[in-house]
Amino acid sequence: MGEFSRFGAELRARRVAAGLSLGTLAAYLRYSKGYLSKIETGRMPARPELARRCDAYLKADGALAALAEDQPSAHQTPDAERAGHASRAADVGNARPDLHQPWTAGFDSDAYWFAAVPRREVLAAGAGALIAVGLDAGLAPRSAAARDEHATRAFETLFGQMRTLGQTASPALVLPTLVAQTETLRSLAARASAGTRNRLLRLTSRYAEFTGWMAQEAGSDSGALWWTDLAARLADAAGDTTLVAYTGIRRALVAMYQGDGAATVAAVHDAEHPRWSPAIREQAARRAAQGYALQGDHAACLRALDRARELGVSAMPAPAPAPAPKSAASQASVTQPPNGAVHKAFTLGPTTMSDPLAITTGWCLFDLARWEQAADVLTPAVAALSPDAARNRARYGARLALAHAALGDVPQATAITSALLDQADAADSATIRTDLRRLSRTLNRHSADPAVRALSPRLTASL
Repeated sequence: MGEFSRFGAELRARRVAAGLSLGTLAAYLRYSKGYLSKIETGRMPARPELARRCDAYLKADGALAALAEDQPSAHQTPDAERAGHASRAADVGNARPDLHQPWTAGFDSDAYWFAAVPRREVLAAGAGALIAVGLDAGLAPRSAAARDEHATRAFETLFGQMRTLGQTASPALVLPTLVAQTETLRSLAARASAGTRNRLLRLTSRYAEFTGWMAQEAGSDSGALWWTDLAARLADAAGDTTLVAYTGIRRALVAMYQGDGAATVAAVHDAEHPRWSPAIREQAARRAAQGYALQGDHAACLRALDRARELGVSAMPAPAPAPAPKSAASQASVTQPPNGAVHKAFTLGPTTMSDPLAITTGWCLFDLARWEQAADVLTPAVAALSPDAARNRARYGARLALAHAALGDVPQATAITSALLDQADAADSATIRTDLRRLSRTLNRHSADPAVRALSPRLTASL
């Protein structure tokens, strides 16, 4: 009660100082007057999104948003461990990943879990992958060096396919295969020749990083952090400092979805250092901007977005020179370039967005309660997303629908929501459901609207 009262008292003091009645503030925020009264008197906690709206409207420069973060249970997000399955995942968030310990994973009543298991059991689970790519010694006798090279190429191709599958399929389908393939790769790296070991370790670290993302999508923040930590250790063992830096950006994503702006900014601090490539620093700056937006710090958010814009220009590859004409004979002897899908799959960060900065800007503007600007920026950015990127179209479409709902544009909000729910169901994403729950709460304030009544059962089913 005391901590709720601190936020409520500060809100009331700033409202009165601005010469606003409770009804005026409630009308702008699109909350009921009675609900805001309970918050001001400390009888209810303020949700982070409401706190940010109050902060922006009253020009509190993040002070109200910070008080909301200090409230107990003010921004807890559903996690598999909080749903009664803590016993199976109790060691995940506390134990440091062991580079020599095998693991397995699965779902129990829709809760994601993974655990250490005897090595022989995990290798058996990964045997299908080995046979599928022709690595079994009986099927493809060859030298150790040739086998290692074949394994690396095969798993690079598989990784590209898993990244593609992760855009359209439920984590429940993707995670068990990822875990088995990661364990198989790690075993291969342990006995590989010196010339191939680091390449296999780097590949294993990419698998672990992506497994962490899928764990977060399945609803397990602690699992996401465990796998991300493992990815950092594997990358460090391989000498891949770039991926080590990128894991900080991944940790920031977990903090961002938990509503912790300060932790989001802190997690990318090292990744913004000039020693890293412009591409890594650009992603770190965008994530920092989202953290500042969560804190209600408009100026710091815009500075971070400006840094990202400048770094994005620096990171753009130079145009390739036009190839010199070749004879038919010389053209036939040229080695074919790597598969484009595989090359794209190994890009750190988003691969299905033509303009990530626009998406991030719109996201930040929403958290800063600049809803009209957010809708203006997100509308073309969402339309430009690849039709195959179901997960991203649902994620950013939900944020666009939230902006219209916050503006009171119920017809547009319900139309956008209705169009994205099939994609959201296919993605089966815990992070997308975070915004869908916010959307449901916002639309429920217009429960008398026929479009909201018609949409409500379908939206509820997706939650």
